[in-house]
Amino acid sequence: MDDVVRADLIDVLEGVLFCIEKKNSDGIKELSERAIDTASKYDSTHALKFAVLLYAASKILGRCGFTHGVCVDIKKGFLRAKQFLERGDDASVEREVKKLFKQLSASEKKFRSFVDYVVESAQTKKGAGLYKRGVSLARAAELLGISRWELMQYVGKTRIVDEDKVPLRVKDRLNFARRLFS
Repeated sequence: MDDVVRADLIDVLEGVLFCIEKKNSDGIKELSERAIDTASKYDSTHALKFAVLLYAASKILGRCGFTHGVCVDIKKGFLRAKQFLERGDDASVEREVKKLFKQLSASEKKFRSFVDYVVESAQTKKGAGLYKRGVSLARAAELLGISRWELMQYVGKTRIVDEDKVPLRVKDRLNFARRLFS
């Protein structure tokens, strides 16, 4: 793992632990956006996995509250992942991320179906985020392990492809039109 990615993920996890202490699920969601930025800049699957995990955790903690038993396990898991990142132990980080995904989905029966849905939608949403940041749709789908069609369907619904990157001022648009038709 690249040192810049490692440092950014450590910083993100420190923020996550703080947000869990303050019971702030929206803060965790914002940190997942920061992780997706890192993933798109450095083409890092580690950062991408953390982005999906953080988004899913924010949704679950936001719905079920921070008093649910899974919250304690999540906090401990994020703390261990941060410690492994600080040591430079990438294999242990991977194992911890997998363990965190399992902890999220191995809860109560009603809760489990919600978690599965959240993780699937988190993958799709973060794939769209990668696409929005300039990563090709095929590469984003490949990195997340989802189908291109699934990602295309979501991107089409969100209208990401219709967004202008930099809106032009009226004066600039008028000058462009004059040059075009003269």
